[in-house]
Order: sequence, then structure tokens, then C-alpha cells
Amino acid sequence: MYGFSGPGDVVELELAADRRGLEKLLAFLGNSFNGGTNFDEPLRRSLQRLGEEEWQNADLLVVSDGEMGDVDEELAGMLDVLKEDQELKVHSLIVSDSSTGALEKISTE
Repeated sequence: MYGFSGPGDVVELELAADRRGLEKLLAFLGNSFNGGTNFDEPLRRSLQRLGEEEWQNADLLVVSDGEMGDVDEELAGMLDVLKEDQELKVHSLIVSDSSTGALEKISTE
């Protein structure tokens, strides 16, 4: 899981599917991020993880207010390849009534 906002403001949290993982998740969700939404770094990190054997069948879930710039073209291209070759699904949950449309461009769901 990645919490992020502006450039260089990314926090990574690895969770287990158990009670301790749920406790860590709830504590993590209490954090606040400020400074805009730059999706490139967490996306880059996610793509690296998807290259690891244990993550090859994973999908992405992005939860955002939807106010962000377009994703870097190279990263968007890498996503397109994974969507085609590995049937990667990118799910987006926009928790606001405004959106720039950037998430919709990369999402499959």
C-alpha cells in the first residue's frame, strides 16, 4: 500500500492478511497527506512490485480525490502493456465529486 501526495511524498506499507495487518492498515489510514496528487512515484513502485513473482497476479486499486495531473507517458505505456499481456486490472475509487479525468484514462474499472 502506498500513501502519497506531492512529489517525493510517498509512504509504503506492506500488509499481511491477518489481524496485525488490519491494525496496521487502520493506523496508516489515519495519516494525512497534503500538497497535491502526484501518482507517478507510487505507480512506478507498484509496477516494480508487479514484476516480482509473488505479485504477478495482483491488480491495482487507486483511491484518490481524483484531482491529479496526467500520468507520465512512459508509465502509462508500461501499464498498457501489463493490461494486455498480464490482464492487469486498474481499479479506481474517486472519493470526491470532482476529477481531472487522469485516473479514468489509466483505469480498467
